[in-house]
Amino acid sequence: MLRSLVGSEMCIRDSYESAEGQMLNLEQMIAEHEFRQIEVQVVDGTKSFNEAIQALQKEMSVDDVERIMDEAADSMDYVNEINGLLSEQLVDYDDAQVDADLARLMGTTESAPVLPDAPVGEPGHVVLPDVPMNQTAAPGEHRVAAAVE
Repeated sequence: MLRSLVGSEMCIRDSYESAEGQMLNLEQMIAEHEFRQIEVQVVDGTKSFNEAIQALQKEMSVDDVERIMDEAADSMDYVNEINGLLSEQLVDYDDAQVDADLARLMGTTESAPVLPDAPVGEPGHVVLPDVPMNQTAAPGEHRVAAAVE
């Protein structure tokens, strides 16, 4: 009986080891399958990347990019030159010379039209010109009635 128990224990142990080996093989196969799926995704991504690069090469050449970069650099140089000029102070000019230049550019004040002085009356009272009150409006003409004080 002891022999049969030992024999059956060995049989169980062999079965267990065999099942464990099969389980390890399955795990390796699953890991390999997952790795292959990742490889397929990498290859598909590389193919898409290559197609995108080829499309970009058809749209734009290296010469085009160099020309655009040169134009951008020239534009930045121009902007920097303008900024430098604008940021300089007027060290050679004094206030009188600046005022004279402004007057020369704006024209002399003598050419400006001379306006009459505004009528002055009592504070809060505006002086208005006399308007004839007895005239009637022609058909189609609208007049505003004046308030009589």
